[in-house]
Amino acid sequence: MGGGFIVLHGRMRDEVPRLVAALQTQAVYANQDYEPDAVERDPAVQRALLRHGITLRTLKDQVLFGKYEVLTRDGSPFSVFERPIGMPGLSDSWPAA
Repeated sequence: MGGGFIVLHGRMRDEVPRLVAALQTQAVYANQDYEPDAVERDPAVQRALLRHGITLRTLKDQVLFGKYEVLTRDGSPFSVFERPIGMPGLSDSWPAA
């Protein structure tokens, strides 16, 4: 198949743009990462790639819905979850509020 395996050591915001430039890549595809370090890292990698004219495209990973896909009627994220009322069998299993 002609593939290879490349191991890099360094900061992703430095190494990823350098690698994609060497490979003459037009875009990078990655899964979204929700860990605190990744939330800081990924935008830094994206900015570094954009400086080289390379697009970073991310896809959902480990979730059914992305963070802006389930919103209240006013478009904000849900923040309080209430005990279901009138749902047979379900309300009995929830702890008392």
